[in-house]
Order: sequence, then structure tokens, then C-alpha cells
Amino acid sequence: MLDGSFAGARLGQCTALDVNSVVLVNRPEDEPPINHSPWYAFRVTEGQGGLQVRIDYAAHAHRYWPKVSLDGVRWVPLSAERVKQLDDGKSVVLNLDVFRTPMWVAGQEILDNAWYEEWYQQLESTGAFEAKVIGRSEGGREIVGLDTGVAAEEMLVLLGRAHPPEVTGALAMRHFVDHLVSEHAEFLARYRVIMVPQLNPDGVALGHWRHSLGSIDLNRDWGPFSQPETRAVRDWLESRIAKGASPIMMIDFHSTQRNLMYTQSEEEEARTQGFTTAWLQRAASMGVYPFEQQRRHNLGRPTAKNYFFERFGIPAVTYELGDETDREQIASSARVFADALVETIKQRQ
Repeated sequence: MLDGSFAGARLGQCTALDVNSVVLVNRPEDEPPINHSPWYAFRVTEGQGGLQVRIDYAAHAHRYWPKVSLDGVRWVPLSAERVKQLDDGKSVVLNLDVFRTPMWVAGQEILDNAWYEEWYQQLESTGAFEAKVIGRSEGGREIVGLDTGVAAEEMLVLLGRAHPPEVTGALAMRHFVDHLVSEHAEFLARYRVIMVPQLNPDGVALGHWRHSLGSIDLNRDWGPFSQPETRAVRDWLESRIAKGASPIMMIDFHSTQRNLMYTQSEEEEARTQGFTTAWLQRAASMGVYPFEQQRRHNLGRPTAKNYFFERFGIPAVTYELGDETDREQIASSARVFADALVETIKQRQ
């Protein structure tokens, strides 16, 4: 038996062909989504022996390599011989061995809202951040902002999880922030850091592919501010600015098919004295995974990157992780990117 009654689940329409074979028809929360990012997550609650699960996405292309877990916490990729992507690219067949139940199967590790709550409590226990509910999502879930509260004029802004399945970006953000806390107390005493790690709690809880419960891609709502989630962040940020703090940089953590840093163009970056390129070059020299700097991405669209650059004239970067980037590399490189950022900001003085 397959079950989709847990946070982050996306089971879809389930049809049993026989005791060992099922078909899941998985559709996005809205049509059409911005891109092909079909999320799936289900739990096997009964079974013994082999189970074949076919997932059909209709017009959408398969993206996430399946992960399995026996406890919902520790995840491993399903081996290649157990995964067959059909010729049209819009269906995938998973061959599972079910010897213990329950067993979770998902496109990525499930990092639900409880995962964020645990992290916030950990950060508050260090004394580095204070967590505060800054608003409510369309579905009434908490939008939480964290603030070091340092009485500093210069402020680093961090955002995350606008798109629910983009788990590698969430992992990178946690490693990045935890490293600032553990290794850069002097930096945190000199600069204020505010962040909203979980922008789309409804989408995460409901297993959305891309959108908020308001049927909007939240990384296309920076400017329109049609949604309560982005309005909450804007208003919270502006309240800090009204008290004398000024953003000096924004980093927005996401995931895509490969490791990228979306930045401003060379001409635009001249307005910030080449800060972003200096940071990324320093990180590369210090040893991070291979990545590409891609300029002028989504030019003219109301993304967080474009909004922060145009509104404040500051470096604004979309920090993108590959969906299948090695998790240890995500952690080690996030720490290096944090070290390099601290050094680059120091050099700017």
C-alpha cells in the first residue's frame, strides 16, 4: 500500500495494476508550471518483495533522481539499475525491494517545516539569531524571519526555499549560516544578518512542484508583491531599514540541474565595484566544487535577485545547487563560500 498522508507528500492518482505494480499519475498544483520540476514523495506502508512503481507526469519531464529512506531522515539514492526513464522522458519506472516498512520514496530528501523549526531552535540556542514570526502564508502557516539583532548599519540578507523541491539549496543555506555562526563571530558582531530560510511553507507542506498556495511562483513576485509571503519579507526588511540598517548584499538559495551562481552583468556589477566576481573568484581559489557564474539571468523578471539589485543597488546573487550535487560537497563548499564572503567584505572596507 502506498501512502501520501505526511508533510511534503506528492502521491498523485494511484492505480494498482496488480499486487506488485502500481501507476502514479502525478500532476503539478497549477498548469502550467514555470519549468519542469515534478516533485513526488510517497511512503510504502505494506508489502513484501518486489514493487514496481511507474510515475507519469503527462507533459512534464522527469527531473529528480529517486531517494529512499527507512526512517524519513536518512536518505540514499536508488541504484541506477532500479530506475528506468521511459523514452518520452515523461515517465519513470522504479523497481523497489520492500522488505521493511515503512519505506519513504521521494525526488529529494524531505526537509519539511519541522526541519526548519528544529534549525531555528538550534540557532536561537547559540544566541546568534532571534527567530520571529513576520507574517503568515496564504494557508496561514508561519513565515519566520531570523535576525542577529546587531545594531549595525550594514546588513546581509539571506533567502531560501521559494520553490519547494529545491532541497539542495536548503542544505547549502543551512551549512552556510551554521558556518558563519560557528566560525565568524567577529563578522556577526560587525554586520547584521537577517534571513528568511523558508519562504514557501505551504508549498513544502503540500508537496508542490513550484508554486505557493496562491498559485504563484514566489520568485516571480518581487515587485508585484501580490502574495502574503513576499509582502511579509518586504515589510520586515523595510522595518529594519527604517531603523537605520542598509542592505549590502542579498543571497537567495535555490536548486537547478547544475551548480550555478546567477549574478548581475559586468556592466551592472561595475556599480558594486565587481564585488560578486571577487567573492566567487576567491571561493574558487579556496577550493569549492566546479560552478558556473551566469550573468543577467531572468533579466527584467521580478525575481529576488533583480529586485534587490534594482531597489538597493547591491550585489544580489541566486546561489544554485545541482539537484544531485554530492551532499558532502554541498556542505564543504558552502563553508568555503561563507569564508570567502567574509574575507571579500573585509577587503571592501
